[in-house]
Amino acid sequence: ISICEANPEPSPLLPKIWSRQAAGFALFDDQQKALELLDQAISAELDEPEWRIQKADLLIQGDRHQAAIASLSNALDLSPGQPALHKKMARVQNQIGASEEAFYHAQEALSEYQDSGSPIEDIEPALALAADLACGTLRTDTAVELLANLAAGSIPLGEKLSEDKINSLCLAAELALDLAQEVKAAEISNLLVSQHADHPRVSALQARILNRQGSLDEARTKYAAAVINWKNTPADERLFNTAMEIALGKTALEIQRWDEAAAHLQHAVDLSPYEKRALYELANGYVILAENRRFFESFKVIHNAPSQIAISSDVYQSFQSCLKALRKLEIEGSVIKKLEARGDAVFAPTQESAENLQALAETSQEKAALIAAFRHSRQKVFASQTALDHINGLGEDPILDAQIALALIKSKPNQAFKAASSALEGAKRTLQTQIPLYFVLQALSAKAVNDLLTAEESMGKALQIWDTEPRWYAMAAEMAFDYEKRVTLYQKAIELEPEYVGHYLALGKQQLNAKQGVTAVKSIDTALSLNPEYVDSWIQRALAKRTLHRMPEALASINEALTLAPEHKEARKTAALLTFENGNYRESERHLVTLLGQEPHDTELLGLFAKTLTAQRQTEEAMRVIDKAISLDEESLELKLQRASMIKQIEGPLAAIDELRIIGSHYPDQYPLIVELVATLAEAGEMDQAIRTAMDVLKNDEIGHTKEQKAHLYLTTGRLLRNTGQLDQAVHHLYKAKNLINPNYEAVLELGRVHHDRRQYNLALEQIQKAIDIEPEEAEGYYQAGKVLKDLKQYSQAEKMLRNASKLAPNDLKIHRQLGVLVTLNLVHGEKRQQVMA
Repeated sequence: ISICEANPEPSPLLPKIWSRQAAGFALFDDQQKALELLDQAISAELDEPEWRIQKADLLIQGDRHQAAIASLSNALDLSPGQPALHKKMARVQNQIGASEEAFYHAQEALSEYQDSGSPIEDIEPALALAADLACGTLRTDTAVELLANLAAGSIPLGEKLSEDKINSLCLAAELALDLAQEVKAAEISNLLVSQHADHPRVSALQARILNRQGSLDEARTKYAAAVINWKNTPADERLFNTAMEIALGKTALEIQRWDEAAAHLQHAVDLSPYEKRALYELANGYVILAENRRFFESFKVIHNAPSQIAISSDVYQSFQSCLKALRKLEIEGSVIKKLEARGDAVFAPTQESAENLQALAETSQEKAALIAAFRHSRQKVFASQTALDHINGLGEDPILDAQIALALIKSKPNQAFKAASSALEGAKRTLQTQIPLYFVLQALSAKAVNDLLTAEESMGKALQIWDTEPRWYAMAAEMAFDYEKRVTLYQKAIELEPEYVGHYLALGKQQLNAKQGVTAVKSIDTALSLNPEYVDSWIQRALAKRTLHRMPEALASINEALTLAPEHKEARKTAALLTFENGNYRESERHLVTLLGQEPHDTELLGLFAKTLTAQRQTEEAMRVIDKAISLDEESLELKLQRASMIKQIEGPLAAIDELRIIGSHYPDQYPLIVELVATLAEAGEMDQAIRTAMDVLKNDEIGHTKEQKAHLYLTTGRLLRNTGQLDQAVHHLYKAKNLINPNYEAVLELGRVHHDRRQYNLALEQIQKAIDIEPEEAEGYYQAGKVLKDLKQYSQAEKMLRNASKLAPNDLKIHRQLGVLVTLNLVHGEKRQQVMA
């Protein structure tokens, strides 16, 4: 340097020497001195781009990207045909979020490399960068064109691809998957897996393809390997970090790793906060997660659904922040509008947000989102009409078919079933991950058209795949034919979700319908222990206590419901029923007048009102009311049976029998009709005819009554036979009832009564003890045991049993009368009181 500076003429060697010296200072981290020397070199040799490029490299190392861009721009002005300069400029522009400028320079670099016949080692990195930046600026069509011929050949055995080419091939396959070109994506994947199976982006790609082929478990394994390998890749060896995080995020979405999907997409934005693609994919990911959350909610999914936060206001705000950032980057208006409309429709479903989406919906996914928006905003008419508008396009997309089915399931059940079947077939081809949902959809739509066999089978198939969904066991219970199976399914639901009140309440209702009143009360009481302010539980408890003939407790329960919710329709309706049955007709009428003022055409209320009027001997008004109810619902067997019951009260059982036989000509072999006819014949003193009628039905195997109904009819027949002294026949029928539904408290207890009548005291006590074991909290078993023990003259034991009964039913007068007799007998026979009370 000293020699050169001593020359009277400036030495041409000085700029090169300063350049070398600057490189030395840079090695020792003295960037300021290095930059000063390079400025000297540039000043001395203004037309030389090399010093400006070297200066840009130093500025990039110091994160002074804007200054580096200025230096590179000057270099490009001096040497515009250098592809390496364009490539370097593209990378720097991309780092500061100037994606458009970056893409321009990447294209220039690639074009110049290709035009000049540069070696593949130069072209591959330029192509990878240009294609990635095309996607980064949402120019997916351009990216597809750039990568069109990339996978034309095969990879020779043993040849390793460059990192750039691997990423380019992965991007080409990812774009193919986004366009539903699974075959093309699989061909590229197979090409890559043959030599680079452990590459994280290749593994992520393979996971998406495996999932679409129906191999979910294997897909999840590949995805997990991709995540681990990516984490273990040193930072300086990572290329296309943002694209990799997006690839992982989209894979996680497809294999239902919901939380991980959101995390990867958010990380992509953290890496490239100004990249259009990253922001768009995050916003779109939010929408997909929210749509899936609402879709899964439609099927009561808990464990396999995205978390509740997916539709929270916080996530909605994050979505809106993404849109705001995209607007600043001047994204094409239609892209933003569609994304915004779809987001608003799922995060804040209203009629307005649904109509905004309706104006833009074109694709099958957008149409599905539109129907869902109408459904979730409770616009049922618009939802069903939109579904009908697209019913002729079934088979295009299983998600659209599913939304059509959900929208029509109540109003047009036959068309809903058709749509659900189409959705299931489509899901088998393209949505293997979510097939259980589509089995449930088929079950729900089959139930709506009364195809209970298909409903039960479909629920079973869904539970074979997702066996940890508690609400599905409850749904399956509603569709099961067999009572024991329904109970087992509810118990499984309770096992999986023990804190959920609904399972206990639903089980209690089933037990109540099966005349298992005591067990029903236990289930309902468990529900109340979990939530003592749940009105429906108090209503069901009142009804259960009613079946057990514990009217004071039933009334106390319904009063508790009314205290919690004075305007609750079902609570007031139940109160009207219970007060009527308790003989308080005025109070019942007061409840009913209030309810009918709100619902004047409610046939159930009209029917109960007619009963109340009949009880108050207002027979003409009562008949007018029941006839009005029947005119509103001409197909209701229940209302017609009630009319017959009213005739029985007004004109006597013989007139009611004639009415029942007329009804029977229109409703042959209907279980409620048969039970009412048998009971009315018995009341009329036609015991033999009542027994024959019941036996004729029981002998006819072609009548499709349920096991519970047949068991109850055997029980009823057994009681009639006992009352007429036909004790052997009674035993036979009661054992039939017991074998059909086991345990069967009522049948076992009635067997005890029959054996008692036959003076088979040991057999009687054996059956009564079994009844007590089944329902230890039911007073009747102890009462019957006390009567048998009294006949055996075991007075002290009889008194113990009756005291147990009186504790369980303190208001039952017959128990107290019998207990008084036993106390007297014990006193007469001189037994010590302390022994009796022990």
